[in-house]
Amino acid sequence: RRARQSLADWIAMRKQAMRFSRVWVTILTEENDMPGVVALSESLVRTGSIFPLTVLVSQRINATLRNQLYRHPGVGHVIEMEDLSPATDNENWGLLHAFGLTQYSAVCVLSPKTLVFRNMDDLLLFQLADRGDTNAAAAAAA
Repeated sequence: RRARQSLADWIAMRKQAMRFSRVWVTILTEENDMPGVVALSESLVRTGSIFPLTVLVSQRINATLRNQLYRHPGVGHVIEMEDLSPATDNENWGLLHAFGLTQYSAVCVLSPKTLVFRNMDDLLLFQLADRGDTNAAAAAAA
């Protein structure tokens, strides 16, 4: 009975999360970061996050890897981004794309080299002061 309640609570929270359109975001600019993106998505699922992972994908990523992302069950959305920078600084420029994700009410950007060991949904549930502009915050766990 307890497991059913937990599952029912998780489903209800997942529906609420989707209604508020809050997402984790990571940026894939190098093909060798693909295993990290997969590990990140699986660690978010394993820790019980109710929020989907959105992956911003560089045009430099080959079609095979992109298709793997589209089919991966831990990835909620894949957004292809334009490469705006020299090849040496594409990841930093990719962060600018995260600020343009206005279809979401909140985003939290995670490095593709991140592994999540405990649930961090509070970061997306945290209410920032509404100033009528973009709020940005950085968070790290020790």
